[in-house]
Amino acid sequence: MARAYIIPKSAHVALTTSVMFRGPRVTITEQLGPDVWPGVKTTLENLGAVYVIGTSGFEFEAGQDAQALVTDALATGRVWRVSASHGYVATPADLAEHVVSMYGEIGGKADGPLEVLEPSAGTGPLVAAIVRADLSDQARCAEIATWMRVTAVEVDERRARQIPSSPAVKVVRDRFEAWAARTQASGKRFDRIIMNPPFSVPGDAQLWAKHLLLAWNLLAPGGRMVAIVPACITEPGYGPSRAARAAVELLHTHGGYELLSPDEFDHAGVSVITAAVWFDRPLVDAPVPRMVADLPEYVARPYTGDEVPVQVPRLFLTRGASVTMPVQAWRDAWRGGTVRVLRHRGSCIVCERLVWAFDDGENDPRGALGDHAPELLDPAERAGMPEALPVVACFMCMNDSGGETYDRAWSAARRYWGSVVAARQSGWSEPARDHAAERAGLFAELVMAGAAEKSHGAARERARTAPAPVYVSGWTQDALLDLDGQ
Repeated sequence: MARAYIIPKSAHVALTTSVMFRGPRVTITEQLGPDVWPGVKTTLENLGAVYVIGTSGFEFEAGQDAQALVTDALATGRVWRVSASHGYVATPADLAEHVVSMYGEIGGKADGPLEVLEPSAGTGPLVAAIVRADLSDQARCAEIATWMRVTAVEVDERRARQIPSSPAVKVVRDRFEAWAARTQASGKRFDRIIMNPPFSVPGDAQLWAKHLLLAWNLLAPGGRMVAIVPACITEPGYGPSRAARAAVELLHTHGGYELLSPDEFDHAGVSVITAAVWFDRPLVDAPVPRMVADLPEYVARPYTGDEVPVQVPRLFLTRGASVTMPVQAWRDAWRGGTVRVLRHRGSCIVCERLVWAFDDGENDPRGALGDHAPELLDPAERAGMPEALPVVACFMCMNDSGGETYDRAWSAARRYWGSVVAARQSGWSEPARDHAAERAGLFAELVMAGAAEKSHGAARERARTAPAPVYVSGWTQDALLDLDGQ
């Protein structure tokens, strides 16, 4: 939410004595110290001016009277962000560098330049972080253009002018919504999309979600999208609009996130908790049938060994990948280019984190798998049930041997193995209904030894109407037309 920015005394003095006005332009006539300049810049930007990079000037929209706007603000001593009317909030340079370096995975491709999109570029802080160079250095940008091309979309002419065009960067002045519709229809797709979309505008508090869904439709198979968005996207069940619900589901299926500092945008007078989110689009769309379709997600996924792995340039560890490409072949540069086969094994029985494992058994969590490294709980070891399937846990939950999550994992695994025995003893062998009922919250009715047949029957009937999980693959432009006000 926007809040008033109190103009510092030093900035008040500078904007009174050290500026020259001409129509929509403000020129700083004296060199300002490091303790004064930030306050002056923030005041003018919150009024809606754009800093003209490389000069001492700021520019308001054409037709506006810069002197009148500044004088009125100084009279009150505070500024309400007028730039919120069109949703623009500048990305701090250090935040731009952080999200690009941590999650952007910018690098060359074997089959041509890496195509990168910044769909709400502003004055270009994310573009600069992507290119990792001074955008005015034409020689450097020409070298970069041999392996990467960046498309920067910005609707505001003043801000667009601040992004130097070069062989590596193409600046497009347009509304993202209109440009995205034409680009999607043309079939053009991008290997990376990195964005800080407008969060909201008057009349549309969920604009960020719509931009996210439009951008997802422009992501190439195997591509990655990174965005800075409100942290509400990380909250299961959040959904004041259809677009917001779809964005939450998209993150759950295809991505991950990092919660950012609450003061990331304090400089702009905006108080909002944000997250850096990333999304990976699988290389293939069609779901791969499971060898045993009815097992709970926390039971180790069995394979025949004859599966053909999908060749991947990097590991895909999302829920979407577990559905469409559960077996992957990856060339590990750290192991001399050895091709390693990776398999999805299930979801942790404690925290539901996805768990993957390499066929070679080298699953050190300090390596490529990180928190997704597996721990398989052996029923023969702790329950004396060699005929049962292992249960899946993640390294993080099993890392505190004898601790709370460690004990919860083994306790839950023993309950599941006991349910298998109880079901067999009762003569009821319907794995699909077992799973549907358990996922619908009916675990106790199905697994407790000695449960009455009446309970089994009631649970069985309720299981038939248990809702199926939803898999989100994308949104069309036509579908987005119905999102307003929903």
